Amino acid sequence: MSPTRIGPADDPAPRAVEFGRARVLITNDDGIDAEGLRVLERLVAPAVGELWVIAPDAGRSANSMMMSLRRDVAIEGRGERRFAISGSPADCVLIALQHLMVEAPPDLVLSGVNHGANLGDDLNFSGTVGAAAAAAVDGVPAIALSVGHGAEGHAGGHDFRQVEARGLDLIHRLCAAGFAPGGLFAVNFPDAPDDPDAPALIRPAGRQGRGFSLEASGPDRLRVRHHGDRGVDVGVCDYDAVRRGRIAVTPVTVDRTDHRVLRRLGETV
Repeated sequence: MSPTRIGPADDPAPRAVEFGRARVLITNDDGIDAEGLRVLERLVAPAVGELWVIAPDAGRSANSMMMSLRRDVAIEGRGERRFAISGSPADCVLIALQHLMVEAPPDLVLSGVNHGANLGDDLNFSGTVGAAAAAAVDGVPAIALSVGHGAEGHAGGHDFRQVEARGLDLIHRLCAAGFAPGGLFAVNFPDAPDDPDAPALIRPAGRQGRGFSLEASGPDRLRVRHHGDRGVDVGVCDYDAVRRGRIAVTPVTVDRTDHRVLRRLGETV
């Protein structure tokens, strides 16, 4: 896999990570007891230099990069280098970098494996991607990993077999390809692979359209519903890849600047 360039030609070279010797932090947004986190932990633990798990004590989906300002966040030890945090996924990364791992920060942050795909517009809302983005803001390479819902949705559970079979090799490849400054990768595994051994496809994020809606849950009460994985973009994108039963890898950057408009407008307006 050749390095994926996501910025101008004069960008600094991508930063590779030597995965086999790396100090790795695992986090997620489904909570420290989630099956997807356990799958990732089992997969990564024997393959890296040192593993830490710092994750929310309960589900914190759709938290994006929310930080828990103006309230206490509790830290609960769950074993050696394993902690549950009463905050958001981004809180977990902040606590790792500035408190629990401050003497020896992680070389790589892995977020997931999320219970449900994070495609298209959901990259903006996902707590799984938000944790990886919080690491990237601080200059730490990061990968967010997710797996799609089955035909029966949440009730049908999630099939992590392709993650277990392909995840470690894919993480190795992305670490070797390197991370742009402020860059991360979003990886989405299909629930039903068309060809479990087919190469992952590098794809841009598609468009979901209105992925959230409101429904009444009582007098003067509303509940937010997420419709998930229903991309309206029929072009070549992450949705298209996953719908075809392929793994989608999307390079993401935390740089919010629209460089096309910046070049068009110049320095004054």
